[in-house]
Amino acid sequence: MTILQNIKKIITQINKAYSQLDAQKATEYTQQLADWLPKLTNQADKELVLSWLNEKNEQQYNLIKTALQVYKSRMQHTKIYIFNQEYDLSQWCTITQYAKIMNIKSTQVITNQIKRGKIAPQNLLIVPELDLKLIRLPK
Repeated sequence: MTILQNIKKIITQINKAYSQLDAQKATEYTQQLADWLPKLTNQADKELVLSWLNEKNEQQYNLIKTALQVYKSRMQHTKIYIFNQEYDLSQWCTITQYAKIMNIKSTQVITNQIKRGKIAPQNLLIVPELDLKLIRLPK
């Protein structure tokens, strides 16, 4: 397999990982891509790879945007009542979902931000009966 073929394969894998909202795999493949790029010596090959990357970045952005829209539309009519207060679940997600959306590798980072008060209380919804913490989706 040529250098260009390997790079094309890795870019495809990165795109697939983004389409599945798998930030960890996308990061791994991006690191592989970083190892392969210096092996390109021909300027035309470098420009070809840059065109592939620009095309894929736009696709990745659109995939993530679409995934968020689908998620919000599924939750559009779902509401939860806590202490007689109504909350529209289309505006909230779990800590795990929030980590994926924000491209954070570990949910522990989010949990620590909550404990340190870096996530504002008005952006946090705690349901003690379900042992559940929800975070307001970023706009």
